[in-house]
Amino acid sequence: MRYARRLSLVWLASVCLLLAGCTQQDTDCLARIGRNLMDRSHKAAGSIQEQVDLPHVPVGGGLKEKVEARLRWDALLADAKFEVAVNGAEVDLKGIVKSDAQRRRATEIVETTLGVQAVNDGLKVEE
Repeated sequence: MRYARRLSLVWLASVCLLLAGCTQQDTDCLARIGRNLMDRSHKAAGSIQEQVDLPHVPVGGGLKEKVEARLRWDALLADAKFEVAVNGAEVDLKGIVKSDAQRRRATEIVETTLGVQAVNDGLKVEE
């Protein structure tokens, strides 16, 4: 979508310059510069996307998959061990966490997941 928007802006700018008295050679040069800039930005964005490990939720994944992906993605919960069970729009969390901060963060993530209406916190803090 962004590519199409940028491309249309480049062409619009080219047309405006052509109407403002620029020659065809000028507009071709500007269009070539615009395409080069877009190619470079796509390459840079691609390398950044490879470096960042974004959570992958399969298309058509259910609520359980969404919740599990969000919980796995959070750095604070990296070492937490818990189970997710879903019944309709209600999510049950069970397991052991190392701190109250992990417990609060897990419930916060689940509560803010689209489609969740209730969270049953069955997490225990490790002693």
